[in-house]
Amino acid sequence: MIRIKAKLTLALLAMGLLTARAEQVENVAGTLADRVEDLAVTQLTVTGTVDARDFKFMGQQLTALQQLDLSGATIEALETVAPVLGTSSSYAAGEVPPMAFFGHTALNEMTLPETVTSIGEGAFAGCSLLATINGLENVTSYGDYALSASSITSLDLPATVTTMGTGVAARCAALTTATVAAPALGEAAFKDCTSLSSVTLAPSVETLGAEAFAGDAALTSVEFPQGTALTVIGEKAFMGSGVESINLQDCDNLKTVGMWALANTPVQSVVLPQGVQEVGTGAFFYDTQLQQVSLPEGISSIGDFLLAGDNSVVVDEAEFLPEGITTVGDYALYNWDQLTSVIVPSSVNYIGTKAMAGMTGLTTVSAKPETVPELGDSVWAGVDQPSIPLKVSKSAADSYRAADQWKEFRIETIKTAVEELAANEANVKAYFDATMLVVAASEPIASLEVYALNGVLLNSLSNAGLTATVDTVNFGGNVYMVNVVLESGAKKVFKLAR
Repeated sequence: MIRIKAKLTLALLAMGLLTARAEQVENVAGTLADRVEDLAVTQLTVTGTVDARDFKFMGQQLTALQQLDLSGATIEALETVAPVLGTSSSYAAGEVPPMAFFGHTALNEMTLPETVTSIGEGAFAGCSLLATINGLENVTSYGDYALSASSITSLDLPATVTTMGTGVAARCAALTTATVAAPALGEAAFKDCTSLSSVTLAPSVETLGAEAFAGDAALTSVEFPQGTALTVIGEKAFMGSGVESINLQDCDNLKTVGMWALANTPVQSVVLPQGVQEVGTGAFFYDTQLQQVSLPEGISSIGDFLLAGDNSVVVDEAEFLPEGITTVGDYALYNWDQLTSVIVPSSVNYIGTKAMAGMTGLTTVSAKPETVPELGDSVWAGVDQPSIPLKVSKSAADSYRAADQWKEFRIETIKTAVEELAANEANVKAYFDATMLVVAASEPIASLEVYALNGVLLNSLSNAGLTATVDTVNFGGNVYMVNVVLESGAKKVFKLAR
């Protein structure tokens, strides 16, 4: 008869026909299995003390448990010869032990003691109905996958959280909001949280771990507050997410944007602050809706796959590849079929494999280097090179005509600055000789002003004679407005690319 009754109880539980069954237990650590009278209990309140042995009993034996209140209990440390939960045999006081409720499919509400400071590895992982965890305010440490695949709808990670494992809240399909002030957001912290649509990042956040928000399709906008301490955006941090807008302009401390950080997202604009020192491979790979991208002036290379497939970007060809770039990586600008003109800066010494393949919209290429840059394989694959002029200086023309891949273009020479001056009948001429801006006139120059495109005055001269020179080596950008006034009062304005 006992077996029949047990089977009937399980059947009724499965059918959801039993009413809530509640117990309240005053416990001494390690004895809870002897004190709970009903293994089918659905609501349990425990006071007194508990340790890893009690958590094992609750997580593995109380399979019908839906609501657990430990607010009046204290979690004690435990040292054992053999593991009780997980692979450890040492369990700290104030810690929900590793794997405590792993895969528990009935638990939907948990209330922790105020003294809890740590959530162990996988402690609530796979608790598919667990929507509410009360008492996380004082937690400073989360183990790997501590809350993953649970049904929590929001999570607050205050600045007091100093340790985070991998995937703390990954694959939480019901999670919609998160607030992060923890200095280091762990790897894959919110990976594949497909409903996460609102994230608030505090100024105290310094690091976003690898894959922190990867695959979060509902996350469309990310804002970083003024004064943010952010220095690192980790590898794949937003890869495959729904991010359309990300504000990095106020991230003055940002140094590193990791590999594939924003790859395969619908982001529309990326402006990197000038302090950025490293932009990883494929950081903006196949962001097909990207329309604006601004790279920091100090960057020395366009990394492999960095902007491959981003053929909607609208750029000023004269400024896009800034002077100072030495390397254009493999597939860096692959399939930019809307770009009509490319200017290769004089500083470039290497262009990688298929870096500009698929640029079928090209109508002209200008190469400023006097020493022909080395090339990877099939740099311009798919481009009709014989129909496109490659403009180079007279002094370098023969070298380009003899160089593999370069010689496939229709090579044209450009006039030297002196030839341009002689060919132009105007009274005032302006041109660049390397970084030196030269202005020559048929009568004395009364004043000369050089402006950046945003209207900032960069330099000015007066009473300069017939020829004036300004060294622009320390000027930002590569395009300038030059205002010239002659002694006669005649005026002329130039827009020049360095």
